[in-house]
Amino acid sequence: MSKDLKYYLSLDYNIDLQPIAEEDGGGWLASLPELEGCMSDGATQTEALKNLEDAKVDWLEFCIENSLPIPEPKIYTNEYSGKFTLRVGKTVHKKLVKASEQEGVSVNNLVNGFVNAGLQETVGSNYFPELVKEKPYSYYRVKDNKRPGKE
Repeated sequence: MSKDLKYYLSLDYNIDLQPIAEEDGGGWLASLPELEGCMSDGATQTEALKNLEDAKVDWLEFCIENSLPIPEPKIYTNEYSGKFTLRVGKTVHKKLVKASEQEGVSVNNLVNGFVNAGLQETVGSNYFPELVKEKPYSYYRVKDNKRPGKE
């Protein structure tokens, strides 16, 4: 299959959908992270997604007409083991052990909680911070309707 407009429109790009704060006009902001700058908004989620489809066509047509590279969707797999090695200094290790004892959890659970909290705090704010002023969990992938930390 040649990589023309029809080809790219057939690909399953990931969609980010976020609420827009009322003080910024309200509504919803939809974007395609793999297609940098390809975004649209709407008063409702449905309207934002419909407008995003129109924006995607325009974005792709522009790139094709100007011979610009077009990234394909990132494929996320379930091949993650849930394990990785992290080395910390002795002082940090000691503080983690003490904190885990105080909380009555393992060091692993404590660090996992810290990592999740950090991700929740940054994931939403990394995308369009000037438009989206929401609490953690304001960001999720429309495709699987999963929010960070919620399985």
